[in-house]
Amino acid sequence: MGRTLVLALCLAALVAMLAQSDPAQASVKGRKTTAALLTGAAIYHLAKGHGPEALVFTGGAIYAWDRVRQAKRHRVGSYHHRAMYAKRHRRHYVTRHRRR
Repeated sequence: MGRTLVLALCLAALVAMLAQSDPAQASVKGRKTTAALLTGAAIYHLAKGHGPEALVFTGGAIYAWDRVRQAKRHRVGSYHHRAMYAKRHRRHYVTRHRRR
């Protein structure tokens, strides 16, 4: 009974640590590399006549290219958001009327 309890507590601690950790964030370049490799694997398996494997790799490649597109859109959108924010909120004092 004691050994089972210790194993259960260790397993619970491991699950709690994994639940708290954030997933790794890949760059756009890393996402592109993954998508290109999955596309190559899909083409290879299709050429060899391995239908189920080609189908799985094709699905993964489509998903990976979609994630690349989303990451690019998010990156460009955040750039434009920062640029517009900087225009509206200047760091220096601007007077509306010049003093004479």
